[in-house]
Formats: sequence, structure tokens, C-alpha cells
Amino acid sequence: MSQVAGGDRHSVIVSGRGRVFTCGSNDYSQLGHDKNQSRFEKVDALDPYTVVAVACGQSHNLALDQWGKVFSWGYVKCFVFLVYV
Repeated sequence: MSQVAGGDRHSVIVSGRGRVFTCGSNDYSQLGHDKNQSRFEKVDALDPYTVVAVACGQSHNLALDQWGKVFSWGYVKCFVFLVYV
């Protein structure tokens, strides 16, 4: 594990290999998957990228890959989104 971040009712972990795992509340799609919410599960949409940093808002997340691309998912004001750059 290289980094941990926490939102209001969810958590995000970045593994040493740059994979992202989430668990907790998924009320606003902040987990990035439909899997089990009670244990950490991988965010498959980010598999093609090596994530180096994550940050959590109340019900959303940001991830930064090794090339400077930023990914965001969850709820911000009135949007539910997962951005692929």
C-alpha cells in the first residue's frame, strides 16, 4: 500500500503497483464499482493506468497517474461521473 485517503463514508487505497481499491458507502458512485462495499475492491476502470496519488472529497475521489492525468468519480454538486482522459 502506498497511499490511503478517506472521504465522508468511504476510503481509497493505492497499492504499491499503482492499483486503486475502494470500500465504504457507494451512495454517489464514489467507489467506482458495483462490488462489495464492506471490503476493499479494485477500481477496474483505472487498470490501464499507474496511479501515484489519490484524494477524497465528501463523496468523490481524484486520482493522479504517473503521466499527470487526473481521474475523478463520485458526486460533486450535481454530477455523477467517471472521467477517462
